[in-house]
Amino acid sequence: THCLTNPYDFQIGDVRLLGTSGQNLDDIDLQSTIDSRVQILENCLKWSAIAPTCPDTLSCYPYVKNDPFIITDTPHVFFAGNQPKFETRVFQESNDIQVRLLCIPSFAQSYSCIALNLSTRECYEISFQNETPQLIQ
Repeated sequence: THCLTNPYDFQIGDVRLLGTSGQNLDDIDLQSTIDSRVQILENCLKWSAIAPTCPDTLSCYPYVKNDPFIITDTPHVFFAGNQPKFETRVFQESNDIQVRLLCIPSFAQSYSCIALNLSTRECYEISFQNETPQLIQ
C-alpha cells in the first residue's frame, strides 16, 4: 500500500499532474448551479483554487499562514476521481499552456477506468463490465 495526500501533485517524466479524490467537485456541485463536473474542474483551475469551499462547507484542517489548496503552478493534467461519469476536455490557458481536465468515474460504480497517453494527453475510458475490456466511444 502506498498512501498519498489528497490533493496529490506529482510528475511523470515531463508531465505534471494534479488530482483529488473528488470531494472538492462534489461540494461545489452541491453549492452551485453548474451542471457539468468538468466545468467545475475548469473553474477551479481558472480560480487557482483546488478546493475553494474549504473550510466553509468542505471539512479540512484550518490553515492560518498559507492555503495549500491554491494552484501556484499550472499542471498539464488536472483530475478528480469518484465522479458520476467520465468527462474530459482540454483547457487552453492564456499563456498557451494546455491542461487536460479529467473527471474520472468511480470504478466501483462504473466498472471503467481511464487510460491517459502521457505523450499526447489523449485519454480513453475502458469498460470492464464484460469479460473482455472495451473502449467506450
